[in-house]
Amino acid sequence: FNSPFKRWFLAKINMMPIYRIRDGREELKNNNIIFEKCKQILNKGGAIVIFPEGNCVVEKRLRTFKTGFVQLAFDAEIDNLQILPVTINYSKPLSFYTEISLDFSKPINVIAFKNQSFNDYTKFSKLLITETIARISDRMIVIPFSEEDDFYEQILEITRNGFKESFLQDQLNAIKHLNDIKLSNTLLYNDLKYKSSHYFNNLDLHKINDEAVASINNYNKNSIFAVYPFYFFGLVIHFIPASIIDFVVNKK
Repeated sequence: FNSPFKRWFLAKINMMPIYRIRDGREELKNNNIIFEKCKQILNKGGAIVIFPEGNCVVEKRLRTFKTGFVQLAFDAEIDNLQILPVTINYSKPLSFYTEISLDFSKPINVIAFKNQSFNDYTKFSKLLITETIARISDRMIVIPFSEEDDFYEQILEITRNGFKESFLQDQLNAIKHLNDIKLSNTLLYNDLKYKSSHYFNNLDLHKINDEAVASINNYNKNSIFAVYPFYFFGLVIHFIPASIIDFVVNKK
């Protein structure tokens, strides 16, 4: 939002800025205007999409929530205000044309939480954030420790290429299984870690990937007989012109 064109364009797609300390202390007061706009939208029965983590970091962990959505919910004077937690998982967040899942939780009734906290903002904030995090985390692919990212990602890649029913459920099961092994059998966990590293190092060495290996294992070798006549026909009709070109190029 730091130029007139950006402000115009982002406003056209219904986006609003949130100002932080890094934007300058004098900018923070502009958040009051944004909050008022949000209240007007809610009062008219509209909906607002908020990313409560407040930043974009490509890692499979939930980051600390900002409290803007809590403040909006607490200040809103709407009887039926609901918060709908949504979990977003990407199979390969940095690649095009890969799978994504949007998992919708049951809505959270704001009035019920206000009553439960006796309209105390601090209690309301803790209740709402705890509940929202629990509902999002329940269906989120989470690698528990950053130092294990490479190993877990390798196992998730193998899982992704080996099972095609539901990339989300398959990967949730894989992470749960790895977490259980890590806690119950350190020897097996370290052995898996070594074998996974060795396997992917060999893939890199031969310039292939796990998806290629998986596709070979799943390949129906009988299908070659169905396409062989087309291959043979193509070979015959291209043989003479290809041979002439080959002869001329070699001679020149």
